[in-house]
Amino acid sequence: MAPHCPATQLDRVKGTWAITAETPLGPSGCYRASLSNGEFLLSTLQLIPRFLKDVFFSPPKHPRAPRCSQAGAARPVAALSSTSFVRGKATLPDLPYDYNALEPYISAKIMELHHSKHHQTYVNGFNTALQTVAEAEAAGDLTKAASQAPLINFHGGGHLNHSLFWENLAPSSRDGGGEPAGSLKSAIGEDFGSFDALRKEVNTALAGIQGSGWAWLVKDKTTGTLSVVTRANQDPVTGNLIPLLGIDAWEHAYYLQYENRKVEYFDAIWNVINWKTVAKRFEN
Repeated sequence: MAPHCPATQLDRVKGTWAITAETPLGPSGCYRASLSNGEFLLSTLQLIPRFLKDVFFSPPKHPRAPRCSQAGAARPVAALSSTSFVRGKATLPDLPYDYNALEPYISAKIMELHHSKHHQTYVNGFNTALQTVAEAEAAGDLTKAASQAPLINFHGGGHLNHSLFWENLAPSSRDGGGEPAGSLKSAIGEDFGSFDALRKEVNTALAGIQGSGWAWLVKDKTTGTLSVVTRANQDPVTGNLIPLLGIDAWEHAYYLQYENRKVEYFDAIWNVINWKTVAKRFEN
């Protein structure tokens, strides 16, 4: 069972605020998260994964004066940092291109099912899990709230990964394919030797995934170096790594078109990679 904080230690959170710092509270797994409005949230690393803090929480334009409330149970902080969130709920982001725009490399049918069905399922599951957490914490049932952690990680990770994935792609007639330029190209040359070497390493990582998962080109926040990592299922890239480019190795991303020839999909998708988006993430 995932650890949870004692009810007497929970502080109420109000509004939409950035989490600015975390302070571990011993071996229980609890932590105290400082918010930009001066309030605090005590919860577990399992219940509110770090990727939710890193990606989904954002500060308000006009913070309130610092204050802290000590009574009551914690509630999830509303997440409004991107267009895929509305009033604290995840929503399916619109694609910046038509479903058939990535053909012949990714078929229109795959894109339609992948976006409107699979991604929508992650959005729905994430919202349902957060609602269950809110209701359970309001009722003081922290065990039930903590039990939603795997669902938050899976569906929240699925929503995050796919939101990044769609932005990684573009029609070959509009920024898709080719090779990176500028500082990103230089960094790839320094850390991998060449663009072809990077492509080979990513494809090798994708082919080595057992079951379902993702391969990512990431940047280390501290050193700025680039590397390739894999994540199982819908686990997101977290911690000190910034996801720059992700490629979905789940069967739903390719099977209708490539069947069991997934290596062909891994080769084909490079023709629709939007390197301008990858470069912006790298430079930021």
